[in-house]
Order: sequence, then structure tokens, then C-alpha cells
Amino acid sequence: MTGVSEAERQGQEQPGIIVPLPDMVPSSSELPPEGCPVMAGDGDKAADILYYWDYLHLDDLLNSQTPKSAERGNAVHDELFFIAVHQTSELWFKQILVELESVLTLMNQERIPERDLGVILSRLQRINAIQRLLVVQLDVLETMTPLGLTFYARTCGWTLARAHARSGDPVAIATYLGDGDAFDKSITDFSQRYADQNEQDYEDFVKAIRSGRLQAVEDV
Repeated sequence: MTGVSEAERQGQEQPGIIVPLPDMVPSSSELPPEGCPVMAGDGDKAADILYYWDYLHLDDLLNSQTPKSAERGNAVHDELFFIAVHQTSELWFKQILVELESVLTLMNQERIPERDLGVILSRLQRINAIQRLLVVQLDVLETMTPLGLTFYARTCGWTLARAHARSGDPVAIATYLGDGDAFDKSITDFSQRYADQNEQDYEDFVKAIRSGRLQAVEDV
């Protein structure tokens, strides 16, 4: 008999789950004078500390949304939301391009090391994950109000109109195309083929519904 119960013996062998708060929180002497660094250099100087806010350039990022509706005398609440969604999408597109460029660089090697095959697969999987996220992200646009959607439509139309209007110097384009009708014929041929393809796609779509391969919901 040792005089120690089984419960007491287990309590001595296994550390307690509850940790005193002072043991979890560093003392003030262990913390940097300001902010919360995400990484630091070899030295102990303040200049060697890189803070989260500075690392992400949050001042520039959070001030890059400049709604325009108020300038036109009709401030739209959903405009900031519209800008944030699309800026986020552009950042994800940028990341996709970075991943694709890295994959192409690895694939262009004369002989691809086996370890690089895993890297390539991982980065392609990341691209797929980002694309899924972009699709799901569009769901949040459904929370826009009718007024917000009206602003969205007008903004898209205005932006596209400006993009086409600024697409190039018409004199330079006309000079490049010359006096012949080759370009006109090409555009006409493309338009006819595109229209034919649309009709064929619609016929295939209707057949798929009638055969039960696709489910269609009416009066939604």
C-alpha cells in the first residue's frame, strides 16, 4: 500500500488541461513596444521588426476603395460592397497567374525532377480551389438590393463602354486593316458561325431537358 489512490496517481502522471492564464500570456517585458510583429530580423532594433499592418500595406489596401455614386448626388450603400467583391476577385486572378507562371516554368525544364511533379500538382490544385472560391464568392452578390443591382448594371455598362471607346486609335486601326474587305468578311463569317453555334447549343439544351438528363424548373 502506497497510500496514493489510482485517481491521484493518474493526476500526477498526466498534466492538467486547465492552464493558468499568467502561464499563457507573455509578460509585458516579453512583448515588443508597439504592435504585433509577424517576423523580425537578426537584430533587436525596432527597425528590424516587420508588423502585420505594414507587411500587408493595409493603409493602401483599405483606402483603395473609392465609391463614386455620392459624387453624382445619389450615394449607393452597396457600392463599397460591389468594389470589395471585385477587388477580391482581381487579387485571386493575380494569384492564379502567379501559380500558372510557376507551373509553366517547371514544365519547361528539359527534364522535370520527380519532386517538381508534386509541386506542379499542388499548384494546379490550388488554382482549382481558387476557381471554386471565385464561383462561390458570386453568391454574395445575390444579397444586393434592387437599387444596388441597378447601380451594378449601370457601372458595368459604363465601364465596358469606356473600355471599348478607349480600345485604340481608330485612324491607326483603319490604316492597319487597309482598304480591302478581308476583315469585314472575317467578322461576318465569325458572326454567322457564332449564331449557328448558339442555335445548336440551344437545341442540345432542349433535348437534354426533354430526355431527363437535365432538370429544368419553370416559373421561378
